[in-house]
Amino acid sequence: IGKDKVLSVAVPARIKAIKDDAYDYKKLARVADTIIVMAYDEHWSGSAAGPVASMDWCRRVATYSKKAIGTSKLVMGMPFYGRSWTDNRLAKAYKFSTLDTLLKEKAIQDIQRRQGVPWFEYQETVRVKVFYEDTASIVQRSMMYRVAGVRAVSFWRLGQEDPLIWKELSVKVPRLASQQTEN
Repeated sequence: IGKDKVLSVAVPARIKAIKDDAYDYKKLARVADTIIVMAYDEHWSGSAAGPVASMDWCRRVATYSKKAIGTSKLVMGMPFYGRSWTDNRLAKAYKFSTLDTLLKEKAIQDIQRRQGVPWFEYQETVRVKVFYEDTASIVQRSMMYRVAGVRAVSFWRLGQEDPLIWKELSVKVPRLASQQTEN
């Protein structure tokens, strides 16, 4: 890019090459100085419940990323957030026969109208499952990356973290591959 410019690219996590991938790690590594692999959202709001970034999945992402990108340009992204899922997704569209059944099952008597349109309310108990990151999980993932030969990590997103994390991690500013060859 140039001596005073750095091209840093953030890419979604991959565990293998994907045909015609817009985020082809090998091709990007030819031009980028740094590639941040966003190793999170293994599970998301539309998926089954699970960790935002399980250790096993992150290990597989790191293994593929090291092979495709190389260690000098690789930065593994880690989450500072969690996500919740409910056992009962209540927001949905209804056909009349299903609504009629629901009214009977819930013994709903109070049907109101707003500008001629009927509506009703009822309460439902919902079980919520939450997966999140804390200092221990971030340290464990950092150590796993270190053992796997990953030299640098980044975080999504500063300000969302367990504040105790900064007592556990040391921060080193890495030298880019382009800076190392100049000196």
